[in-house]
Amino acid sequence: QQMGLLAAMYKNSLIVSTSITVLQTLTASLAAFVFAKMRFRERILFLSPSWLAMMVPAQLTIIPNYFIVKLWLMDSLGSLIALGAFSAFAIFLIRQFFMSLPLELDDAAKIDGCGYFRSYLLIHFPLAKSVLSVNAILCFNGAWGDFFNPLIFLKSIQ
Repeated sequence: QQMGLLAAMYKNSLIVSTSITVLQTLTASLAAFVFAKMRFRERILFLSPSWLAMMVPAQLTIIPNYFIVKLWLMDSLGSLIALGAFSAFAIFLIRQFFMSLPLELDDAAKIDGCGYFRSYLLIHFPLAKSVLSVNAILCFNGAWGDFFNPLIFLKSIQ
């Protein structure tokens, strides 16, 4: 009985941590590429809330998150995955890496006929393996060690 319960908890932790890591790496790298390489006027309107979100402690957002999750995903692993899929810190970290890449890479991609997404997929994403690995390690470690969110959003063991 106890071993089955422990195995279910490990399985849930593994599912949630792996899903959050994959989703956060994908979403953060795409957002970071857009903020680093694309030039548009409203960019600061999207970047400023992202930076401000890093200054707000997670405990402060627990009540709004609870009411949002209560509408659709209460008592499911999807609630934990949805809450962890986006990270302002990950966007900031990966954006800084993309900003450090030389502009000549973008120019060469444009000359070769690459659009923004193809340039991201074929040039920038492979070059960002190091920073994506760091983000994945930090994200997995944070999701695995998270006790607060499962305590609030999960009522039963799946």
